Amino acid sequence: MRVMLCHPSAELYGSDRMALEAVVGLRDRGAHVTVVLPVDGPLRGELQAAGADVLVRDVPVLRKSALKPSGFARLVFDLVRRGPRMVRVIRRVRPDLVYVNTIVQPWWALASRLLRKRVVFHVREAEVDPPALVRRALLTPLRLAHSVIANSQFTARQIFLDCPSVRTRTSVIYNGKDWSAYAVRHEPAPEGTFRILYLGRLSPRKGTDVAVRAVARMRRDGTDARLTLAGAVFPGYEWYESELRDLCREFSLGSDVVTFTGFVADAPPLFSAADALVVPSRAEPFGTVAAEGLAAGVPVIVSDVQGLVEIVGDGREGLVVPADDPDALASRLEMLRTDDVLRERLIDQGRRSVSERFSREQYRAQVAAEIFRVAGHEE
Repeated sequence: MRVMLCHPSAELYGSDRMALEAVVGLRDRGAHVTVVLPVDGPLRGELQAAGADVLVRDVPVLRKSALKPSGFARLVFDLVRRGPRMVRVIRRVRPDLVYVNTIVQPWWALASRLLRKRVVFHVREAEVDPPALVRRALLTPLRLAHSVIANSQFTARQIFLDCPSVRTRTSVIYNGKDWSAYAVRHEPAPEGTFRILYLGRLSPRKGTDVAVRAVARMRRDGTDARLTLAGAVFPGYEWYESELRDLCREFSLGSDVVTFTGFVADAPPLFSAADALVVPSRAEPFGTVAAEGLAAGVPVIVSDVQGLVEIVGDGREGLVVPADDPDALASRLEMLRTDDVLRERLIDQGRRSVSERFSREQYRAQVAAEIFRVAGHEE
């Protein structure tokens, strides 16, 4: 069976790595997989090593800028100009099925249906902030799919709210990884310091600024808290990193207190030098990084949004705080710092939970099984 996987980036963040795991699962089932990326990047080599053919084609990706009149006009112009290119790619690959990973390149589904190809959408976004009309417009392309995969129960509920017609063909498959790489040895912290890790995109949506403000409050109260921001911004969001650096200067948080590492491809070593992981997102349909922290044996604090609370139960796998509340985050971080019994209990329960619920093998098998089913190639 031939599968064409359309993915909107070539980096190695959460959704990128899940695309890679899907390729491995499909290859394990004997499928020939071609991945189409809009740009080149480190993901390309990983995909090729996993046995996929990779094509880099400059096909538009839906960004928030397209919701403005000028951005929407540019997007329409790009689609008209590059639409024939998508058709040519599909005809060249001759897939039995097109697997569209995330909803930010829905035009692949339209081009595929015009060529009478079967389509699976994997939804990893659950937009709640835009007006209802915008949310419905974003999810309307799901009607083109023969099957929809959601990455969490929350994402599925949002799909049902804004695109109810696809309810009967929607299933939930949680992200999965090989957690063995996260069994890191923890380095003791320098005397008196408390090391906090933020890992992921630097983004308003991810609440990176909330982590900075929480550290500022901890230091104001006398705790030598240090924060590592491991991640980079999307192109076009450089303004947000500038705002974060301005915020650090405002609170007199020097580079010895808040460290900007940029993107880090090899994440597990970061956990070895962390006393806590914070995931202070304002919106998060799943949140693989929270599961990574659990697997690494680092106490995790997440905000009470969407998919994060499906991974972390308050007081069970980790701790949960209200979103956009740096005071609450600082308070819970202090709790972790001072309560050894709580910290050890959360570490033990978190490791056990993530290995049982979010295995790589389970993810690969479930995604491949769904794609084979929709393509009519069930064993």
